[in-house]
Amino acid sequence: MLKLDCKNCNNKKTMYKTEINKFSPVVVVIGWIIVTPSLLGIFVSTIMLFSGMNGDSFTGIRVTISLAFGVFSLLSGLLGYILIMKKKVYKCNICGSTIDRA
Repeated sequence: MLKLDCKNCNNKKTMYKTEINKFSPVVVVIGWIIVTPSLLGIFVSTIMLFSGMNGDSFTGIRVTISLAFGVFSLLSGLLGYILIMKKKVYKCNICGSTIDRA
């Protein structure tokens, strides 16, 4: 396992690979609150889309509504995913400073 020297606290081999949230815990919770219903919305819009293709008179309206609902759910899910993403860093065991691993 690769460990680096920390330049903030001047200790040898105290930095290790880890992942941390990009945003604060409150923002991450909001992201999960957005992602969860959007996944359900994508599932429901898929069911609506396939049930609307049976040939009745409201097929065009039902397909249009299900596609619009699916696109909205997909975009809100993308926003939620961005809020819950993590970033890869090196973090010091002693002082807690971080360096990006990009």
